[in-house]
Amino acid sequence: SAGVAHTVSRNCSQGALSMCGCETNNGLDKTQEEWHWGGCSDNLVFGESVSKKFLDTDTVTDKPRNLAILHNNKAGRIAVRKTMRTLCKCHGVSGSCATQTCWRQLGDLRKVGRYLKKQYKGAMKVDYSNGILQHLENLLPSEPVKYSGNSVLVRGPRSSGSSGEAEKIKKRKLVFLKPSPDYCRINHRLGFLGVRGRSCEVDPSDPQQTEEIRKCSNICTSCGLQVRKEVVYVEKSCKCVFQWCCTIQCETCRQKKIRLTCVRPDYQDQITSNKS
Repeated sequence: SAGVAHTVSRNCSQGALSMCGCETNNGLDKTQEEWHWGGCSDNLVFGESVSKKFLDTDTVTDKPRNLAILHNNKAGRIAVRKTMRTLCKCHGVSGSCATQTCWRQLGDLRKVGRYLKKQYKGAMKVDYSNGILQHLENLLPSEPVKYSGNSVLVRGPRSSGSSGEAEKIKKRKLVFLKPSPDYCRINHRLGFLGVRGRSCEVDPSDPQQTEEIRKCSNICTSCGLQVRKEVVYVEKSCKCVFQWCCTIQCETCRQKKIRLTCVRPDYQDQITSNKS
């Protein structure tokens, strides 16, 4: 949802779409008199409308899964809006900046992803029972929460259990119905291969070598495994040339790689035991 809104909005302001252009900022608040809206703001209003029409259609709102999807779709679009920034350009004699022209610009998509990752880590578990969607951690079984329209209502963690008041879940929050399965372990029924034995290779000449090694290692350590690091030489096709007609001839090149493999925490102990 965030990706669709972000891409369409950026394409509008760049003139890549004929049906939209820059966003008008007439409806936005302006608290300072020394600047005014101008330039070309990214058209998030149009991007959000396309994202909503594309993803929120054919969704029955009385089903728990669909209700959660609608809520999270909206949270994705809000993430794009929350990461926007206001840019300004000065005008005046000799750079005095007597007035400024300002416009709104989308944040980098990676920034949107980091925002959503933060929301994912703090996602709220909800349940749907007898026509009622409720927050499992904050509600007692005897205190159901009402559902109204497309809004999810829960009692906040600071509310008194005896008051019976309900607080709407913040729109930027992500919700889920069931916890994700454990992707670290092998699960043949669900088709998960697990992480143990998984390896990735890093080019030693890569200027981002340290960052790539960190990413590979995180896969292992996040699942409670250790990282086995070794230098290997791999063979791969290279210097491929198209021959008329119609074959491709390649040479075989040997390349040096740093291979990182996820192993059990007692892997070193096993090696020592086998050697002895």
